[in-house]
Amino acid sequence: MSDTIRVGMVGCGRIADVHLPGILVHPRAELTAICDTSTDTLEWRARDWHVDKTCTDYREILDDADIDAVVFLTPHHVHCQQTIDALDAGKHVSVEKPVALTLDEVDRMIAAEKASGKVCQCSDNFRFFPPFVKAAEIVKSGMIGDPVSLRYVFCRADFAYGWAAEEMDTWRSDPAKIGGGWVTFDVGFHAYSLTHLIIGPVNTVSAWPRIEPGNPNREQPHVVTWTSADYPKFHGLFEFIDSPELVLETDKYPIRDQLEIFGTKGNVLVPTQYKSFRHGAPVEVYVDRQNIQYNDIDNRWEAGFENQMINFLNAIEGSTEPAWNLADSRRILQMAHAVGAAAESGEETVVASIT
Repeated sequence: MSDTIRVGMVGCGRIADVHLPGILVHPRAELTAICDTSTDTLEWRARDWHVDKTCTDYREILDDADIDAVVFLTPHHVHCQQTIDALDAGKHVSVEKPVALTLDEVDRMIAAEKASGKVCQCSDNFRFFPPFVKAAEIVKSGMIGDPVSLRYVFCRADFAYGWAAEEMDTWRSDPAKIGGGWVTFDVGFHAYSLTHLIIGPVNTVSAWPRIEPGNPNREQPHVVTWTSADYPKFHGLFEFIDSPELVLETDKYPIRDQLEIFGTKGNVLVPTQYKSFRHGAPVEVYVDRQNIQYNDIDNRWEAGFENQMINFLNAIEGSTEPAWNLADSRRILQMAHAVGAAAESGEETVVASIT
């Protein structure tokens, strides 16, 4: 590999806007080629990003000896085969969450990674969002005592007033392509990875979905509770809310969320990672009758994507390990399937029982 890490990006939809900056700010990386099934998208992306190499078939990027690494920003159902093909072609790989649809697919990807000797990372911006990383550090330091509760609330507002992303309700409404409901295999995957970042392995899950009329693949609202493998007195709660008439002023996804963790002697609050309704410090801690505010933390939503990409590129250089590898993502996928099983059965499900 030359001194420059030459990157090919497969999938140039709206989300590519927040993946690209991490490549641009890295001192040794450059975007060399792009691929998308839409020729219109390729045309304006190539013009705006000043990229000469374009194609509509990702295998052309894999055949290009000048490309060192590939970033896949594609629908869920193609992640497995695209990743294996890229690893077999000797490319480093970053693939969007969820890493695949089934545990068997992930196992095949892990085998391909080991055989290739290349870096393969699952991309999840929540794992790299600075306030979430800081919250995890605070919990693990013991500052708030043993964790006893984590609550994450995610509210999706009126998308007519947010980021224009035409693909949002196309392939995501197809069960064969998304792999499960929106909560289980899309936004839910973020929350489940956040759980592992802050608390660690999950023991059991329970779930209560309400199916949106006319769309069997859309659970709204949805509540998930879970127990920890490491903390017997702990419980977690995720609440996913759909507020289709709520208008949020934002230039990105119209989302409002909040994370709060309680320990035996204090609590941590991350008010939101989105601009809408943002208030207070990026991270706040209440402990020992003190309210501690962490104001010097980058709380831009985009920062999670940038940090993830930088970590991936640094891992290729060999200066660090990928912070979110395939084994990690397999555990999150196992939890996602456990949530689906619990929602279908109406019973508490042991995560380890999902094979």
